[in-house]
Amino acid sequence: MYIPLLGFANLLSGLMLLAPFLVRIGVSKTFVDDAMHKLNPHRKILALADLGIGAVALLNRLGIAHIYISSGGFPQIIVVFVVGLTLGHQAFKHVAAFANFYKKVEPYQEYVGGLGVLFGLHAIF
Repeated sequence: MYIPLLGFANLLSGLMLLAPFLVRIGVSKTFVDDAMHKLNPHRKILALADLGIGAVALLNRLGIAHIYISSGGFPQIIVVFVVGLTLGHQAFKHVAAFANFYKKVEPYQEYVGGLGVLFGLHAIF
């Protein structure tokens, strides 16, 4: 049985990064704030889950592990890693390489979230 974990990870984390944009295009601010209020306490866990799912998908794609969790290829795996690192910047702020990565990606976090949503929807449907 196929469960698109990589797609769900991309979709949920991408929506979290895309929240400010959703408010700007007219989605109810109360709805978005309520959803973010419920999801923000789990932000680090979701980021670590993204990285774990991405690692398993990468090992599967390279032929090292045989756990089928992804219908996408390397681009989807790259997106889940970037979304996970961007979403979990607070969890990784003590590591210099991740702090530098986040400083470069921070202005584009809504675009990263949009990519996560697109790749997630592609994997699920």
